[in-house]
Amino acid sequence: METPSNTSIIGGNNTGIVIIVQGNTVGGNLNVNVVLSKSVDYAKLTKEITRLEQHLSYIPLDKPDERLEVSIDLETARERERQFKADVQRLNEIFSKINIDGERLTKAKEHFEAGRFREADAILDAEAMTSEQDALIRAREQKERELGDLHQNLTKNADEWLVKANINQLQWDDRDWFETTMACFEKSLKAQRTRDNLWGYALFLHKHNQPHKVEQLYLELLELVQADESDLATTAMNLGVFYATVQKMPEAEKIYLRSLEITERLAKANPAQFEPDLALTAMNLGVFYSAVRKMPEAETMFRLSLDIYERLAKANPAQFEPDLAKTAMNLGNFYSAVQNMPEAETMYLRSLEIRERLAKANSAQFEPDLAATLVNLGLFYATVQKMPEAEKMYLHSLEIFERLAKANPAQFEPNLARMAMNLGIFYSDVQNMPEAETMYLRSLEIYERLAKANPAQFEPDLARTAMNLGLFYSAVQKMPEAETTFRRALDICERLVKTNPVQFEPNLARTLGNLSWFYLLVKKFNEAQDAAERALALDSNQHFVRTNLGHSYLFRGDWPKAKILYETYLKNEKDPAAAKATLLKDLDDLEAAGISSPEVAQARGWLKE
Repeated sequence: METPSNTSIIGGNNTGIVIIVQGNTVGGNLNVNVVLSKSVDYAKLTKEITRLEQHLSYIPLDKPDERLEVSIDLETARERERQFKADVQRLNEIFSKINIDGERLTKAKEHFEAGRFREADAILDAEAMTSEQDALIRAREQKERELGDLHQNLTKNADEWLVKANINQLQWDDRDWFETTMACFEKSLKAQRTRDNLWGYALFLHKHNQPHKVEQLYLELLELVQADESDLATTAMNLGVFYATVQKMPEAEKIYLRSLEITERLAKANPAQFEPDLALTAMNLGVFYSAVRKMPEAETMFRLSLDIYERLAKANPAQFEPDLAKTAMNLGNFYSAVQNMPEAETMYLRSLEIRERLAKANSAQFEPDLAATLVNLGLFYATVQKMPEAEKMYLHSLEIFERLAKANPAQFEPNLARMAMNLGIFYSDVQNMPEAETMYLRSLEIYERLAKANPAQFEPDLARTAMNLGLFYSAVQKMPEAETTFRRALDICERLVKTNPVQFEPNLARTLGNLSWFYLLVKKFNEAQDAAERALALDSNQHFVRTNLGHSYLFRGDWPKAKILYETYLKNEKDPAAAKATLLKDLDDLEAAGISSPEVAQARGWLKE
């Protein structure tokens, strides 16, 4: 038995859990755009973006590698600009909330408002601030009676370091900005642990995949914000996201439910303000419950989110229809997973209708979302054997991603490669082998280029495409090509497992399982046994591999061992009749490939009993 790698559901930012980036804060009255217009650092960024845009426009379309390289640089510069603006906004909010008490903060704010960020940083002299902090801490330890005054001064010192930490994030071209920013947050916490510096540091570490202190910071923040239920719900949700990320599922569920309970009470008292938060919380819980296979709970949460967004979108379609479309697509994925196909189609078509309207009005913003819905609807139609409709959805999505990737290869070529692989699987299923090969090779070519530039991100996709191409070549009897691509997938997976066993061992097991089927087809029964046993040692839940292991014994004349493995496989399958049919089809396929053994008739008789 063979199994293709799971067809990808392309969702972009439209599925999965959403991190709430900031609590209820109100920025100052200062116009941040005015500050940015005065900033030399921001001007450098925008000038670099303009240069790269002009450079990209001059590169011919027949030079994809050069366009990709420049496009990656352009996207990096744009992301720096977006992050720079967000960091300036955040710093403005910090200045609006903290007490500007003292010459350093006063001058730092003046420099900030004039766009002189480096001068603001210089005013907050690290040596002087460290000296003052150390003196203050010693005074606190020695003079309990002066604790009140010291507390005020330490808070001011903590605020200074918090401002400096956020300023450091703006200095993206400094080599050690990350370490310096962390050090500034630590200094701020050393002086005084406040809501603002705990929240800022937790988000900073979470965003930059530094999980070792995140839980402690969120838990401390939970205690600190007990009096503010809105902040409490937001902090609980972010902690739930963190727990799910590090696979602490019981803890994630508990804290998610705490956030839900608070948000429900707030929304009941003030629906206009808090119902959007409740809808988002419910959608996140739906995604979580789907991930842990608690399907009734997932449906309840998705339905709650849908109900709220329907009402909100009716009153304010411009703001909430994108969220309604996102929830409808998530519900489509959910109903497809639980085999409720009529409801799945209804939800997918609803998401499609909304996103088609939105993309018609604003293609730049909403066409990627439309393409994602088309892919998922194509997957659905293929699952229910509506192949013409599936092909139509896939080709429409492919056409969108081709246009998007032509304009912005760095952002959309991964989507195009994934879409091509999905079409390769689809065309294989409908026996359109020339088109299948074209799509597989197109996906492979893109992933090869992407993995060369960024192996950590794209080698897993390259391995999956190579494995699917190996299955295709096996099906069309191109055995040398099949072995080459299987071996390539295996080499990549073995390297990935060395860096992250938990994440990549299931991929390696699946690749070995498919390789064991290939070895059966070329009558290498010992190699088939070795590959199957390695796969099961890595992941005993890959039940299909047991059939391959059984076949390796059967075609070497060892029916008793084969029978034991078949019995184990049947026992682990929910539908024994369907599992027996699968085994019989395996035997048919192997005999059609010229693989025979006197024991096959005995196996058939046993399976038909």
